[in-house]
Amino acid sequence: MVRKRAAIALHVTPGADRRLIGRQLRAVAGTEKIGTLNDATFAVFSAGLLNYLVPEMTVVLPEGATTEDAEAMMRDHRFTGVTFYLVENVLVHDLTFAAIPVGVAPEAAQATEDAEGVLSDSLNHYVTGVQRSGLTVRYFGAIISDEQVQAVRESMARAAHITPDQVAVEASSPGAGIDLSNGVPSLTDDPSESHHNG
Repeated sequence: MVRKRAAIALHVTPGADRRLIGRQLRAVAGTEKIGTLNDATFAVFSAGLLNYLVPEMTVVLPEGATTEDAEAMMRDHRFTGVTFYLVENVLVHDLTFAAIPVGVAPEAAQATEDAEGVLSDSLNHYVTGVQRSGLTVRYFGAIISDEQVQAVRESMARAAHITPDQVAVEASSPGAGIDLSNGVPSLTDDPSESHHNG
């Protein structure tokens, strides 16, 4: 469920149109055959990078893309309002929680979850999908603790009138993840800190 990804930390001018920047980044990622970019918070970056720059915008490249891809993307193109960037390999959680409510409609379960606020507190940003028989919560971002995962399962279980062990937690995308049981692995297999002014 933990994935290693290349990420770009962006410093932008005051008042910059972040939606425009996002559209430009995604257009370049498509043109360069990099794939789909994910927005994330600055919390995905290492303390060392954040001592140097706390970005106003963060984008994470898809599985298989490298920091070299990110560097080339930023170096070879211009983005309106971007004044500086750093590129770094990061670890992210890419999780999907799923529940099938009992005796309550999925829409009602979602409303209960949202009103309770545990998911917002634990995940900050997430996307809820409501289907006919159940609901899913997709989280992509900085690594969260086992306690936060359990808090989400308990909240979803309360809302769905089921037990926490009936709330499934799975990786959102296929493929092997990163094993953290022996600590955080080295993330510097690519050139990892590159920058561009202006």
